Amino acid sequence: MAKQESEETGKVTGARFQPTNILRHGLASFPLVAAILVAASCTGPHGSNNEPVVPSEREETHVLTAVPRVEVDPSEHDFGVIDPGDACEWTFHLRNAGGSSLEITKGKESCKCVLDSIPLRVLEPGQSVPIRMTVRLRGREGEFVDSVAIRTNDPDKPTVDLVLRGTVRRYLAADPDTLAWQNLRRDKPITAEVLVYSQVWDEFTIERVDSSSRAVTHRVRPAPAERLAAAGARAGYLAEVTLAPRDLPPGDARLGEALQWVASPTAKPNEPRSLRLPIQGTFTTTISVSGAGMTPEHTLCMGRVARGEGAHRRLIMKVHDRHRDLSVKQIESHPEYLRIKVSPLSAEVGARGLYRIDVDVPAEAPVANYTQADPAWFRIVTDHPNVPEVRVPVEFAVLGR
Repeated sequence: MAKQESEETGKVTGARFQPTNILRHGLASFPLVAAILVAASCTGPHGSNNEPVVPSEREETHVLTAVPRVEVDPSEHDFGVIDPGDACEWTFHLRNAGGSSLEITKGKESCKCVLDSIPLRVLEPGQSVPIRMTVRLRGREGEFVDSVAIRTNDPDKPTVDLVLRGTVRRYLAADPDTLAWQNLRRDKPITAEVLVYSQVWDEFTIERVDSSSRAVTHRVRPAPAERLAAAGARAGYLAEVTLAPRDLPPGDARLGEALQWVASPTAKPNEPRSLRLPIQGTFTTTISVSGAGMTPEHTLCMGRVARGEGAHRRLIMKVHDRHRDLSVKQIESHPEYLRIKVSPLSAEVGARGLYRIDVDVPAEAPVANYTQADPAWFRIVTDHPNVPEVRVPVEFAVLGR
């Protein structure tokens, strides 16, 4: 009976389970077998709770490349305002903040700056080196900026500029340092005020003032304290400079004159200094000449002329002020064979102040070459009260056959 029960249940001691017993004993045993198979399928490499195993995250590995890193802080120094005789020396400190050897060499420097020898050419990580620089101030005044380039093997900073700047006080200076006038008129004088001062001398004397033209005159008086303070000056004078264009040579459209000041410190009268004050300007156009061949530089260009053929140009001369009725007193030319003829353009009232100028290179002109360096010219002298003459350069070349 016991054996029969074992056969019915399939649990016979010492006997292996045979799947065919399922068919033999019917579907009564199927739920148990199915449960065993499902359980077997749910257990495996994922564990008994059916949750996948998440692999542990790997820590990211950073590979640091060992490179040199140059540091200099600050890389500029300002001396401020200094006297001409002051010493200008400064020491910069250059450091290797990287992870490998830093190589340094001297590069380009400005002409007024001196770099002492570099004590170390190779800096190990964390090491620093002092670099001393000196500025030469002899003969220098006003603002300066000098620099030295340091070359390195730092991939991010192959060059480091060490900069020194400052302002050297002036022995003798002018404010403004140039007089420049526009639209000058021949019949109208013009005046300007100039401060002549020293930032070094406590007192000084103006020995003399040389003018390049009798048209430029001046008067001098002591400068007020507020003007000196504004210029950072210790002593100075106010000069009233007057230009009388009527006294200038006729014909020039541009002004180029100067005043030369010579002054000495009261404490050392044998150490004079000089100062040049340029005086520039342009005049309003009173008489203009235009036409084919006239360049922006007011030169008549006639080009190449074949010998035996000659050349002709017609220009227009216009008087822009109220003195429109001109009488021609004289005509000159160089070379003398240039033929110049001046005549009113029209007798009508609306055409007053307009004149025709005929310029001819005659057919019999010899071979010649009048270039910009040595041009020909013609000059027309009239009775105009402010512009008594008009001079026109002429460029041409007579070619032989």
